[in-house]
Amino acid sequence: MTSTAPAAGAATSGATSTGTSTATSSSLSTTINPTFRAPTPRHSSFTLSTISLCGQPEDVLDLQRGSYALWRDRVEMKLAIYQVLDHVISDVANPADPEWLSLDFIIKGWIYDLITPELRTAVSSPGATARTIWVAIETLFRNNGLARAMMLSDEFRNTKQLENPLSVYIGKLKAISDEHRDLGYPLETHALLLQLVCGLHERHETIGKYIQTEAATLDLLRLRGGQALHG
Repeated sequence: MTSTAPAAGAATSGATSTGTSTATSSSLSTTINPTFRAPTPRHSSFTLSTISLCGQPEDVLDLQRGSYALWRDRVEMKLAIYQVLDHVISDVANPADPEWLSLDFIIKGWIYDLITPELRTAVSSPGATARTIWVAIETLFRNNGLARAMMLSDEFRNTKQLENPLSVYIGKLKAISDEHRDLGYPLETHALLLQLVCGLHERHETIGKYIQTEAATLDLLRLRGGQALHG
């Protein structure tokens, strides 16, 4: 009489071996697969409550000076890093969720720390979310655009090199020009170069003549970087 036990045992052994091999293979493929990425957890409100976004005085937005567009880009970048950008760019709110509400209060606090007290008073309102405050700031700067552009025009015309390095002087003019553009009142290139020449220190008279001669092919970025002046 032929025993079937070994065959069954062999089958069992084979199944066990195959299962182990499959599991090991799956485990190894996950370990060595270069495209595998574990999901990144969203930061908790407790973690974010220990973080401050305001590091330098220039981080603070002022209605009378500084570039709103540059400030907005910097803040959006930081919010994206902490995976909470949706709190200011999305109209979807979830105040019934305690974690969402805690995060929103933290982000409101960050925004308040990044604007002047004058701005804080102008944009705050009872029950406002981070998104509400964010939109109020944007609206305020857009409505104030023409008045701000006129102030910038005066600042632009009165900007001189004095004892500053040429790169610093050009940088100041470019910053004013960028804010003009952000407000919807861009300055023409020839106006930029004309003011650049008019405000140059007398020690750079030769550079001034060069700029006037080559005005049609120049821009502030090339001048600031030195390419146009050195090659």
